[in-house]
Amino acid sequence: MVCTFTPFTTVDAKQVFFAMGPERNGKLVVAMVYSDYSGEVAVVTPACVTNWPRCTGDGNYGIMWGPTDVTKTKFTLNLTDAPINNAENTLFTDFTTLLTAIDDKLLDFVFTNQLKLLGRRNLSRDEVRMLQIRTMRQKFDKTTGQQNGNTLQLSAAKFQVCVGQYGRQGCEDRQHL
Repeated sequence: MVCTFTPFTTVDAKQVFFAMGPERNGKLVVAMVYSDYSGEVAVVTPACVTNWPRCTGDGNYGIMWGPTDVTKTKFTLNLTDAPINNAENTLFTDFTTLLTAIDDKLLDFVFTNQLKLLGRRNLSRDEVRMLQIRTMRQKFDKTTGQQNGNTLQLSAAKFQVCVGQYGRQGCEDRQHL
């Protein structure tokens, strides 16, 4: 497979499109494609600061708050727009603008197809927005309640189960990520 890398600073959110694919396990699949390329989209974040306590893995397996099964463990990383070396992180600000525009396009797509995707009809755009988990979330100061930045939470499964149309062929090396 040929991969085309485009820096996020040159990505135009107007060229991002969403489409519904065939059902998988009884659920509709929504695909995001970019421009004429129409391939899978993967995003590399700019350099940014992580909130240390939010970088977690399977260390809490077996306790009350942890996953019930080791195969359900996830690594979670919380990225912020905090300054780097006392300089404003402008790349993360641009990244926030791009992802917010893509979220709005996804909101429009879900609003238009709400009966198929949500099983509901006659919801306003604001009501659909309340159901959406936005990519960029606002951070608020705990004492003043004022917004003091944005954050992006990323999660990835620690273990990947390889089943499907290709069976288990070629999955030995992908069992543990």
